[in-house]
Amino acid sequence: MRGKRYGFSLEEIKEMVLLFDCDRTGIKQLERTVEYGEQKIKEIDEKIQELTQLKRELIQLHENFCEKLAKLKGEDANE
Repeated sequence: MRGKRYGFSLEEIKEMVLLFDCDRTGIKQLERTVEYGEQKIKEIDEKIQELTQLKRELIQLHENFCEKLAKLKGEDANE
């Protein structure tokens, strides 16, 4: 359940779980889990950057539209 919550595919989760069967020390399982985790962190960081940029753009558009609407209504945008 934790793997799904963190966005891992069922195939990735299966691989991580089955690695313990191949290596009972858990080393291979942990190594692969660390690799997947690093990859997921990178994906999340990229998504955060995309969303942050999108938010900035939407805020700017919102401000522009509010100013335009105020002008069309004959209002002072600072009121």
